[in-house]
Amino acid sequence: MTQEEIITRLIDLLDLHLQGGFGSIHQDPYKNDIFKLFREAYRKRYFESFSRPRLTGDALRDTLQVRWDTGNETQKKDLAEAVLTMWDEWRYAWDRYP
Repeated sequence: MTQEEIITRLIDLLDLHLQGGFGSIHQDPYKNDIFKLFREAYRKRYFESFSRPRLTGDALRDTLQVRWDTGNETQKKDLAEAVLTMWDEWRYAWDRYP
């Protein structure tokens, strides 16, 4: 899976969650599906400085601001923060305990 495919799939998952309006992003299947994307990005080294685009939490935050277009800005911001906080926490853990 390329970086672009991961970004597109992440946006699709976030849209699906917002449209469904049920359950917490911290529950399955949402968290599991997002973790699978993280795992793919980590295994392919898309966090490294040589990767373009990089898929760090900060880089994804910037990308979502430009590319993610669905209604409620407050819901989008809150959801993105929750997901990207998990993303960064997973990276921290995997960097130290692979």
